[in-house]
Parts: sequence; C-alpha cells; structure tokens
Amino acid sequence: MRPTMPLLSLMHCAAALALAGCASSQNLPCPACAAHTDWQAYPKVMLDPIAVQPGDGNTFEGLTDSEQEALALYMDARFGDALNETRALVNWVSPGTLRLKLTLTGATAPARNGDGMAPCVSYAVEMRDASSQRLLMAYATRQCPGPLQLPAGAGTMAAAEAGLRTGAKELAQRLQ
Repeated sequence: MRPTMPLLSLMHCAAALALAGCASSQNLPCPACAAHTDWQAYPKVMLDPIAVQPGDGNTFEGLTDSEQEALALYMDARFGDALNETRALVNWVSPGTLRLKLTLTGATAPARNGDGMAPCVSYAVEMRDASSQRLLMAYATRQCPGPLQLPAGAGTMAAAEAGLRTGAKELAQRLQ
C-alpha cells in the first residue's frame, strides 16, 4: 500500500525532525488540514494498525525489526488507552467517528559519551473524519523524554516508550 500524499509530506517532516535534535517535544503541523474542527462532534475513534516507516528514511537506532514491531504494539496500546478515556474505540465507520493513522518513524538511543543527543521517538499522526475521509489534523512529532521520566541506564526502548506515553496523552488533550 502506497502512503497518501499528506503522509508522504509528514514522513519528510519526521525525517527532518529526526535530524534536528530536540529538548522535549516538537510538532510540524500540516497546512492542508481543516482550519477548525469541533472535536466534540466526534465521540468515537477508529485506530488503524500502527505502521512502521520502511526504507532508508527510518531512524531506529540500534532497534531490531522485532523491537520496532514491539514498539508499534506499545504505541497502539498507549494511544488506544489515552483516546478511550474520552471516546469510544470502534472498528467500523459511522458518523461522528475519527480515523487515526499513526506511523512510527524512528527512535534514537540515550546520549552516550556526552554527544548531546537526547533519546527520542518520532512518529506521524493523521486524523480524518472516518465517513468523508476529510483530513482534520496531521503532524509529525518527536517526543524526547526528560531525564526524570527515564530510569537510570534506560535504553532506546524505555526512552521511546516514555515518549509515546507523553505523545498519547498530548493527542488526547488536543482532542478535548
């Protein structure tokens, strides 16, 4: 399946974020999205299976394919839990339903030898009206947990999981 045009643009934004470094959280919004959305008109949400960005553009530092898949499953669970606090999770299209597509685009390891890079996870978000397929929100983001959010000696997976927990909560708050 070929990525949609907004998703391709978001993947390019995610790649740029991966190269930029960050202190906490960065978002690159989508200018083609709806200017204003009444999120209260959408009491239900469908969560598509998490995609892992393939090819040369991904930045999964030191993560095996199975670890990337485990991270995608973790992402699915955290975003599902966060959204289910305010909306019903459904598996079918009906009026008043949001359709969420998440693409995991990278994870970088905690800094080693003082190189200054923060551990981060990056992903793209695409939110549509499930009935009309109208793009309501899209952005690429990079979540970089602070040192207090990570246990001592945390590796790439722990840092990525902390970033995904934060990102899921932030998305749920944006939809309020």
